[in-house]
Amino acid sequence: MSTGDENEWTGNPLLKQWLSERQDAFELWAAEAGGGWDFTMESVDRLEALIRSLFSSTGEIEAAQDTAFVQGACWYLGEVFARAHGMEWQQRPGGDPDDLPFVIQAGGTGGIGLDDEGEEEELAVLCPGDEILALFLRDDDNHLRDALEGWFS
Repeated sequence: MSTGDENEWTGNPLLKQWLSERQDAFELWAAEAGGGWDFTMESVDRLEALIRSLFSSTGEIEAAQDTAFVQGACWYLGEVFARAHGMEWQQRPGGDPDDLPFVIQAGGTGGIGLDDEGEEEELAVLCPGDEILALFLRDDDNHLRDALEGWFS
């Protein structure tokens, strides 16, 4: 991966704007969501419980997708994984607002990295928006904290 590629994915103007807006709004989001959000993996269970208490279907979340709460929940979920596992935020270059921000293991773009021999290898990727929507598509044993199960111990 070249530095230019990394810049296109991590330096995407839509991503930078979204991250800045989410970070600026976090204090208010956290207060409205009950406070005490500490970016630990344990807090992801609390986030899931809150989402499940406010929504009962994927359709309800999709309808609220652009609200401050859902956008804040997406950012928070991604940020927890970024902080806990050294992942970084990326968004597909091109400016399509339907391309959602995601976190990926550092050193790759779009889910692909290079191993020590220069061969492509799949990297852990988490799209918080998709994971939150999937809460109501999968069974009750599906949990946000398990989104990258098997990637990190």
